Amino acid sequence: MKKTLLRTVAALLSVVCLSSCTVVREKGELPESLQSTMKSIREQELAEAKKTKKNAAVRKDGRTPGEVRLEEEFRHGRKLLKAFLANDGKAFVNLLPARLQKEFDRQKFDLTRKAVTESMGEPVSFRYVTALEMVSVTPHIWAVRFKRVSRDGKEEYFSEMLFRVITGTLDGKPHIIGFNFF
Repeated sequence: MKKTLLRTVAALLSVVCLSSCTVVREKGELPESLQSTMKSIREQELAEAKKTKKNAAVRKDGRTPGEVRLEEEFRHGRKLLKAFLANDGKAFVNLLPARLQKEFDRQKFDLTRKAVTESMGEPVSFRYVTALEMVSVTPHIWAVRFKRVSRDGKEEYFSEMLFRVITGTLDGKPHIIGFNFF
């Protein structure tokens, strides 16, 4: 009875996580933690403009350059994780800048994904955790959820691993500098 109840709760949580991690994000809503970081960046940019007595570079939609950059970086990370979950090495590698594609090709994607899935199970969803504010780069932290099935096929186990996408600005545009599970 307890095991059946626990499996039902785990299945419901899985559905909730999947819907909140993918469907809601598809509608254009941004995670609360990202919105909080964007608000902080906006405040910093407006305060700096006031301090230097310059007009703040605010776009027609009311967003500052830092807010726009952070949202673009978020979308790059989300695309990477969608490709990882779909086991689409070609899409994953194509999202990387040319320099990183030389270091992390399709073969490395396949080897990395195999090692991670052997250790953690099959990836089933992901959710955005936060962006860390640093001077020249922005590490974006995601939690990836994995599912493993018991040998007899009766039990499902879930666990999470953190995934970091490090971004930076080059020629005024955000680029992926690096990424890794930890």
